[in-house]
Amino acid sequence: MKQLIACALCCLPLAGAGLRQDHQPLKIAVRVIGRGRVPAGTAAFAERIVAAIFQKAGVAIRWVDCDVAGACQGEPGGRELRLQFLDRFPGVLSGDAVGFAVLMHEPGDPGYAAVSWPAVLRLTEDLEVEPSAALGAAMAHELGHLLLGHTHTPEGVMSPKLTRVQLVRAARGELRFEDAQAEQIRAVIRQRRE
Repeated sequence: MKQLIACALCCLPLAGAGLRQDHQPLKIAVRVIGRGRVPAGTAAFAERIVAAIFQKAGVAIRWVDCDVAGACQGEPGGRELRLQFLDRFPGVLSGDAVGFAVLMHEPGDPGYAAVSWPAVLRLTEDLEVEPSAALGAAMAHELGHLLLGHTHTPEGVMSPKLTRVQLVRAARGELRFEDAQAEQIRAVIRQRRE
């Protein structure tokens, strides 16, 4: 059974103190589909934002560009997530949503996350922020759903709506998962086979 989760970027402050420096980060791979739909520099900066958010939660991300021939053959492993950039947005989602996650209730299937590049551009025009900041925050949020399930918090990267202030914080590397979410993410990753 699939559960569709739509998330929009808009409002609320940050939270979470992050991971202590003495812990070794867990590792996870993110298979990226359609990376060529986003300008290369923007995608690279957004990936750095996501990596910084997850690093604070104790997780190191390895990016795998599925647009490169042969890079993503076979099914994803237990410590791999899938993220796709869309060149349009499914009409069934709310008008202010920029991404979604499909959660699978079958063992070993990590689900699927997607972010609409045109929707991110519309959002950044309205909020007057850099597209890479909004893209990175949206990517981290949707990947967070793949690890945390259908959960939102009043603050941090998993708030249902992020404001311009939060997107600026994302660009500066200050946006985070709440501490309890970071612990849950690490626990979920530990349980998955490599």
